[in-house]
Amino acid sequence: MKLGDVDDTRAHAAFEQIRVENKVSVDAAPAAVEEATTRIAQGPLDSDLVAAVRTDRRDLELLSLDPTGSRDLDQSLRLERQGSGYLFHYAIADVAAWVEAGGAIDADTRARGQTIYCPDVRAPLHPSVLSEGAASQLQDQDVPVVLWRIALD
Repeated sequence: MKLGDVDDTRAHAAFEQIRVENKVSVDAAPAAVEEATTRIAQGPLDSDLVAAVRTDRRDLELLSLDPTGSRDLDQSLRLERQGSGYLFHYAIADVAAWVEAGGAIDADTRARGQTIYCPDVRAPLHPSVLSEGAASQLQDQDVPVVLWRIALD
């Protein structure tokens, strides 16, 4: 049984106290959320260099190994036969395409350092409007990704 399956307010309160003591905030800084919302409305950043080398690969059907209902789809993959070996495609969300260097999202993300998985909640690295929305590889959503192609024999 998972914690989320029962109403255990004492456990939630204890976990919240641990988060407070360790300065783990579940919510992104308000300035980071505001900046993310503005950036989403404007679209991803594309430097001239990135725009020159970005390739449209929406032709690839990729698979995510996330649990049903997940919204934070930051990785996807595809494995296809190539001769006697395989071609492995690995895509990771290009969250940097949504983050201005030195801005509020950048500062909040640097302060967080990583997503922290608590027994009762998740404290995401990036504002949820990005990680579970505009930057997520949700079905039928086109987003910038970094794609590796690895030939295996």
